[in-house]
Amino acid sequence: MSKNRCLTYNFTLYTIGETISSIGDSFYSIGYIWLVLNLSQKSGITIGSIMGIYGIVSLFSQPIAGVYADRLNKKKLMILTDIIQAIICFTLFLLIVNDSLHLFHLYCASILFAIASPFFERTGFSLIPQIVGKDSLLRANSIFEGIQTMAKIVPPALAGVIIKVLGLKILFLLNGVSFLFSALCILFIQIKSSLKKDSSHFKFIKELKEGFVYIVNVKFLYTLMIYAILLNFFASPVFPFLPIVARIKGFGPQGYGFLSGAISCGWLIGSLFLGLIGSKARELVLILVGLFLSAFSVFIMGFIETLIVFIFVSFGFGISLVLINTPILTIIQKYTPPDKIGRVSSLLATFSGITAPLGFFISGVIVDIIPVGTIFKIIGVIIFTFTVGGSKVFFSFFKNNFEVESVKER
Repeated sequence: MSKNRCLTYNFTLYTIGETISSIGDSFYSIGYIWLVLNLSQKSGITIGSIMGIYGIVSLFSQPIAGVYADRLNKKKLMILTDIIQAIICFTLFLLIVNDSLHLFHLYCASILFAIASPFFERTGFSLIPQIVGKDSLLRANSIFEGIQTMAKIVPPALAGVIIKVLGLKILFLLNGVSFLFSALCILFIQIKSSLKKDSSHFKFIKELKEGFVYIVNVKFLYTLMIYAILLNFFASPVFPFLPIVARIKGFGPQGYGFLSGAISCGWLIGSLFLGLIGSKARELVLILVGLFLSAFSVFIMGFIETLIVFIFVSFGFGISLVLINTPILTIIQKYTPPDKIGRVSSLLATFSGITAPLGFFISGVIVDIIPVGTIFKIIGVIIFTFTVGGSKVFFSFFKNNFEVESVKER
């Protein structure tokens, strides 16, 4: 098999497997929430505590997963993780069938998924550069993100039909099967083993430190991490504010659904756009365009009074998110040494995710004091200020860190 055909074959297998798995995850999410609502008298507290536990455990497992993603055989680790997650789903299915399920089991499942999922995510992220050529990374990531987004739009509605016709338990069975299908696809991916030769001298703390030192030494990545920490703190409240806006403006639950759907559709269209332009656009330019569009969208949200205009702006906000996220992922994959991708990406995800819960908490307090429209305007101005202030710095550091290295490689 030629190199190009092999790359296409591997990426196709990986994408198909993860698409089916994403559909299964959507089924699981709907089923999980309904189980919580059925089993808990204080569903709001229960859902909040479960999400909080998942977030905390995931925060700690991310850097661990990054180290092992760089250390172990990627195929074997991903297949093992898929099998473990399938077992969790099948266990919940059997507990429901035997009428033995309790909230305790849901908490346990949440913790186990919070441990297992980052291992698959970090390993999969570091695998993509091995199955796709560097020049095709942006296009590959865009196609992958677009297909996954599409896989999450229809299944939630389909899940409702499945619950009504076949019962809640089937959703967990289907998700378990989707994990096994994903494992099967990964099994047939053709890549060389990336095991390190000095595996007998493995030291976790030392290897984690190597990843952190690399981020600090590469000024672009270090600056990117600082910006992500600050932007996540200020911008993360946009999503929990949407249902509040829907209630205040009189859009209702249906209107909130339209706003969420518009963001997903924007993400999908943005992914398709990036997939079409491929390597023709510079990643950093796309990031800055996305940041400016995000700032403009959020700022405008503070003035909107009609649902149709809000849907349109939410659609633009969805496009901005993919213009920011996908090129950032591509830069990390493209320029980070293959033996450090897992650690670098996991540390960036961990540090950038630390401030989001704090942003959620503070925004929840101030929304009762400051009108939500005013908060949107403030967030928009902050994102715009960060983007203007950081654009020159980003271009300078990117050129110094990566473009020289890129020329050397050629």
